[in-house]
Amino acid sequence: MQTKTSSRKGNDRASALAATLILLTIASVGIGATLLTMGTYGQANRTNYSYERAAQLADAAIAAAMMELNAGGDGIITTNESSEFITLTNRFQSAKWSFQTTVVNLNATNKLITATGYFDGVRASASIQSVYHTTSDTIHSLYAAALYAGNSSGATNYTLQLGGTGTGADFVLGDVFVNGNIAITGGARLRHPEIFTDSNTNGWWNEGEPYQEAGISQTFTNPVTSTAFNTYRSSTNGVVTYGNGRFDMGEAFVDSIGNGTYDSSENYTDLNGDGVFTFGEPFVDANGDGVFNPGESFVDKGNGVWNTGEQWTEDTSRSQRINGRYDSAGGYWRLSGGSWSWRTSYTSGGRSYSCSSWPAELFSDEGNGTWDTGEVYTDLNDKYDVGETFIDDRNGIYDYGAQATGSISGMPAPGVGQRVANGGDPAITPPDLEHMYYHLPKSGLAPADALARWGHDINVAANTFNSSGKITSQSNPSHIFVKNPTDRSYTKIAGKNDYFLEDPTDSAYSSSSSRITISPTGNNKVYFVDGNLWLHSPNALNFRFRNPGIKITIVARGNITLSDEFYYNGGTTNPLDSVALIAIKDPAQTNSGNIFLGDAQFGTGGEIHAMLYAENNFKDNNLNTADQPYLSVFGTMSAGNQVLLNRNGTYRTRLDIRLDERIRSGIDVPPGLPPAWANQRAIYIYKGYNPVSGSYASYSRLQ
Repeated sequence: MQTKTSSRKGNDRASALAATLILLTIASVGIGATLLTMGTYGQANRTNYSYERAAQLADAAIAAAMMELNAGGDGIITTNESSEFITLTNRFQSAKWSFQTTVVNLNATNKLITATGYFDGVRASASIQSVYHTTSDTIHSLYAAALYAGNSSGATNYTLQLGGTGTGADFVLGDVFVNGNIAITGGARLRHPEIFTDSNTNGWWNEGEPYQEAGISQTFTNPVTSTAFNTYRSSTNGVVTYGNGRFDMGEAFVDSIGNGTYDSSENYTDLNGDGVFTFGEPFVDANGDGVFNPGESFVDKGNGVWNTGEQWTEDTSRSQRINGRYDSAGGYWRLSGGSWSWRTSYTSGGRSYSCSSWPAELFSDEGNGTWDTGEVYTDLNDKYDVGETFIDDRNGIYDYGAQATGSISGMPAPGVGQRVANGGDPAITPPDLEHMYYHLPKSGLAPADALARWGHDINVAANTFNSSGKITSQSNPSHIFVKNPTDRSYTKIAGKNDYFLEDPTDSAYSSSSSRITISPTGNNKVYFVDGNLWLHSPNALNFRFRNPGIKITIVARGNITLSDEFYYNGGTTNPLDSVALIAIKDPAQTNSGNIFLGDAQFGTGGEIHAMLYAENNFKDNNLNTADQPYLSVFGTMSAGNQVLLNRNGTYRTRLDIRLDERIRSGIDVPPGLPPAWANQRAIYIYKGYNPVSGSYASYSRLQ
């Protein structure tokens, strides 16, 4: 296993975004420059002409690598990838246009990017140094943990209890941190920390420090046959661990083409029954949204057609076909005026002749030793199956695993590339919410000691609700709350109003699957609720935003109770929404700042997609009922004090938590999240690679 000093192509952003940026760069820099200079060089020496084109492609590669690094990828682009991108997106098709990049880590923050461009057998190089810049604008690191308990009360005997057996075993996909102890019993699963080199001896991993990502329990060193592949794929659920929606070292696949890129026609197994492909389902990755890494195993065989990268024999019996390009049946490629065109006839002696009878040039339809377009692979199934041993999914980010300032008991033996989790880790102090001044409007003057992203945008309690507790105008952002309704049973707290997250202006109001329509002026805002917040309806079983792409934070000065389900558009594999729910203490209410999970009235619960933070405690609400077998959180479950979910009854409610890594990765950050403490772990939300002045070296000097 290799050590790493920078993030690999990661989670849902790198493949799609990086590919898009590469295409844009090629189109605007490489191809655009080629068109502008085509006339000038029409009569120039062919070698110089090709060299100039190759240099321009190398420059395009430098820009593409920088963009991919800033999108979370590794900046490494292969000739096969670039060749396909050029062929698919530009009508000036040529098997001999391509580029590649390499990235070398010079130190903790600097990289050397080297690119080579290829044009008609001529190559040119470019290079540049880049430096990794961060700002002091941070997010508290609790949003990098799936489960966090800050133990702000300082209780010396606090222990986070996780357990259960069989289908009732608790499971956490993501890091866990407790200012206290962790006790694991039964079949509960947490992961160990990964190995890293603590260069600055501060007790936690920092950007640039080498680390080793944990492996999977089975690897392949050679290509596998189709039969072996099918056998492996059908047996993975019980023996292998998480998938991450992309290719990783050791995952098996069948190498069926040998052309360096994916082809169309995608097959998949619909694991979740939604009728569409979602990341993690075993599939033939035909649309390029997977990421292949060198060293993965495959079966390398041909597909009956010529593909980019395969060798061929020029048809020298026909002068038109001596052109340095592969010619399929019925014609030939001709270079004229600097561009290629496909011809199906030719002129000789003043007469025109058809090429319809010309056979295709001979080619070697065999594998090329690398994973290529259209080749089947097995992505591990992106969910935990009972009985699996947890080993990390190589997500391109250092994982702390299970950490506690006290002791950790009940962890299984660590896997490859993992340290023992035994406690004694550096503390992570709960965020300073007092100086977030959520109760004050951002439009006012900032208090002298206010922290970054302080205040609120929308004060829900300041609105006028009708006699039914509703706001009927959808243009008012606060219409997504119903105040003190009389159509349901719930336990009131004296002196506090109750606000229910639902939308009476939406056509799906009160249906079993309700929708919430966020007004254009209400998106990307911090809502302040001076009262208790509820997700609890007598009619609706689950809620979802009407329009995708919603990003809001709701801060409730009181308690939050979640007894119905809430889903993101795009689910957990392609989330398009982002919601943070924060419960803060009310000085006038001793029992406030809590988040209650479960349904005290009906004893049902289920799935919640949100970043949850309780300044005080997480508490159970009528768990251990037959109708509430599990609680599943996609996001974060974090408490400033303690997580107190007592589930030891006959019908034990299983706790499933899956970290939404978008904040941790800096992809999507809801507004109003608190910053980190100085000298403690932090999530840097603005970061990127920038060129080092004077380090650029290229023949063409295009930047």
